Amino acid sequence: MTITTGIRGRLAAASGVLVTLGWGVAGAAMVGVIVGNADFHPASVPFDIRVTGAEADRLSADAVWAQGNPVGVDVEVADGDAGLAPGSRRTYAIGVQNASSEASAAITMTIVDPDSADIDLFDAIEFTVECDGRTLLDGVAGSDLAGSVPLGVLAASEHAELTVTLALPQSVDNRYNGAYTRVSIEMRGENR
Repeated sequence: MTITTGIRGRLAAASGVLVTLGWGVAGAAMVGVIVGNADFHPASVPFDIRVTGAEADRLSADAVWAQGNPVGVDVEVADGDAGLAPGSRRTYAIGVQNASSEASAAITMTIVDPDSADIDLFDAIEFTVECDGRTLLDGVAGSDLAGSVPLGVLAASEHAELTVTLALPQSVDNRYNGAYTRVSIEMRGENR
């Protein structure tokens, strides 16, 4: 964010008035005022989190990466042939990349239900998430998901691959017949 010259001039004039008043009121108690400008130039050290995803066991070499902070990877899930049936599971490969050329990033993942419905298939789905040989979530029901899960720190230009498995327990009742949900896997990055 760069302050324009016109605003700087007005700020400098206003500061001069305040400094003058301060000197008059405080006398010798006021030693001085240091004024500094800080300009943020995102183009000089870009910080960007990108994501990709597909229904597969692994990401393909030609995966298409897209802006991922704050938008996540959306997965559409329906009950039945195109989606989940009781006792079935679907596996997705999700990638997160720190696209910065210099800054490392602490990455967190949140799984959210972007669609609220009266009979919500999301709540019944059990989520398992693995990343680099670590199990981050193990059969956690959508209704029990709470907060963000830390993935760790990615160095500049580094990426991590997650395996996300959605399972619908065999024990669910018929109220989920024809139910539909979207699952959004959101990644957040904080530069380090």
